[in-house]
Amino acid sequence: MKGNRLTRVADLLRKEIARILHENLRDPRLGFITITSVEVASDLRNANVFVSSLGDDAEFQQNIDLLNHASPYIRAELKNLHLGLRNLPAIRFKGDRTLRTAARIQELLLETGPDGAAPAPPEAPPEES
Repeated sequence: MKGNRLTRVADLLRKEIARILHENLRDPRLGFITITSVEVASDLRNANVFVSSLGDDAEFQQNIDLLNHASPYIRAELKNLHLGLRNLPAIRFKGDRTLRTAARIQELLLETGPDGAAPAPPEAPPEES
């Protein structure tokens, strides 16, 4: 029963945080981000929000830092929604690199070719004497 409640709270937070980021948070420094999952502690005091972002590592880390800086604002917006939670968990944003890893694996698989073998290196041009 308790695990079911945690799942429902995590889904509710994921949906509402995504809506707040899309509708209310207008920071030009913030790139395109996607909330991949939310993990809520068993005592409902803390929530880790995992986000994925396009761009290089520096931009990815900047997005995480901006979101963590904006977390008090996001939490206040959640409080205004009256979600039916006695205590709203503290929100901490963390990076989720699974999409980037999956894209890299796909890229490597495409490089290996259809039979699973690595492609042959290009032949060197013959030396002229």
